[in-house]
Amino acid sequence: MVLNNLMAKMITKKRSVDDFLEEYWPVRFKWNPNCGPDEEERYRTFMESKFSREILSELKLKREEYNEILSRRFSENILSKKKHLEFMDFVYKTGLYEHVSPYDNFKSRETLRILLNYFDTFEEPFTLADLGCGHGKIALGLLLYSDKVKKAYGIDILPSAIQVSDLELSRISEENQKDLDGRIEFIEGDYHSEELLEEFKKHEPNGADIVLAAYPQTYLNFLLPTMKNYTNKNGRLITVFPEDISEIHDAPSPSEFLKGMEEIVLNYYRERGNEHGLDFNLVELVPLYNEAIVVFEGSINY
Repeated sequence: MVLNNLMAKMITKKRSVDDFLEEYWPVRFKWNPNCGPDEEERYRTFMESKFSREILSELKLKREEYNEILSRRFSENILSKKKHLEFMDFVYKTGLYEHVSPYDNFKSRETLRILLNYFDTFEEPFTLADLGCGHGKIALGLLLYSDKVKKAYGIDILPSAIQVSDLELSRISEENQKDLDGRIEFIEGDYHSEELLEEFKKHEPNGADIVLAAYPQTYLNFLLPTMKNYTNKNGRLITVFPEDISEIHDAPSPSEFLKGMEEIVLNYYRERGNEHGLDFNLVELVPLYNEAIVVFEGSINY
């Protein structure tokens, strides 16, 4: 009986990334250029059955306000960040965060898939700091799939995000919660602030082995010095940014497009990295709908 239980656990640990994601983060709605009106109608019907008309009306209004701010000039970036936080606070508090956008949900899930495959190549256990963890599903997914993650810290400025992260943790099976006991901690605060950094260093005095920033609402030149502050001297930085490809109408073949895109983004990251003493390498670039997910790894060179 003991042997059978051990074998069952071993089989679970050896399952593929795709099998794990099917269980941990199933796709409720397919969202791609070919999804068609039937899938859109199915999504609309689901939202109307789950949320009140008032919440959906407010969601539409807040989304329009936020998108309008994003279309303005660079000088108004502070305003767009404020609107983004207001929007995210709203979707966390209302429970919309899982359903507010099938595309964004799938994009986050695809990001986790990329990171799971990437970290699966690591030989040594590591600590992780997830800056701007949001709903916490990426950090939790990494911990649940891989024993190599010794400890993960999810950091977010919004109290509602931390509450949702705790909710996601509570939804995990009792057995998995025991497995995660002591391996995950969510911290509320602005990771750009000295106060939050001091709080983090109480847990990891030398910094984390891996610092992750997935879809941060800040520019790379401002983000990289902050990420370095949370990393130990032998650590790595992982950034995930979307690249807009919706305006590319005369793209060459898919392979030529990807190669050209990789060169453009790689040059940009390496230039920014050099300014901050970092060497950057592309982990993966995946076109999705009207964006490309770009995952980069940086190591400190001085």
